[in-house]
Amino acid sequence: MSLKLLLLVLGFLVYSPRSNLGESSTCLTVYKEGGAPAVFQSPKCPRWKIPNHSGERSPTTATGRCQSAVLQGRRKHMEDRTVCMLDLHIPFPSKIGVKEVSVGVVAVFDGHNGAEASEMASKLLLEYFALHTYFLLDATFSFVLKKQSSRLPNVGKGDIVFQVLNWDKEIGKHGLNFER
Repeated sequence: MSLKLLLLVLGFLVYSPRSNLGESSTCLTVYKEGGAPAVFQSPKCPRWKIPNHSGERSPTTATGRCQSAVLQGRRKHMEDRTVCMLDLHIPFPSKIGVKEVSVGVVAVFDGHNGAEASEMASKLLLEYFALHTYFLLDATFSFVLKKQSSRLPNVGKGDIVFQVLNWDKEIGKHGLNFER
């Protein structure tokens, strides 16, 4: 049983597409030093660019199931904004490895006497949410895989699946900054 488990873990480590799932170390450093804004502005992270939202939003199939109602008050213009994305895919650990989980995000932004802040927040929320989730999960998986591979052969400490399923305990041990 122990030999099969060891072979399974080694096979996972050898055949897992780490280069496709992980981010470059320079981009991770940019994220640690400056947070999401630094990643979006850095030429070292070409994968992460904020899309140009200069015009009106085009309806997508993912937002087709979202509906919202607004009631304009005394002001001349509607200042509130809503965002709805019911089909955002995020990689999460599962018993059979990494599996994409579909997450729904709905947000309402109050204009508070000006539409600029609510407009910007509604346009950037999904990009920032995806970036933070990606980097936190990447750091977690890297930590778990590094911890597991440094301990092979496994001596009664739980297998890689157990380690990945307990990733939230590991995140709590590392003072991650959620304010960026």
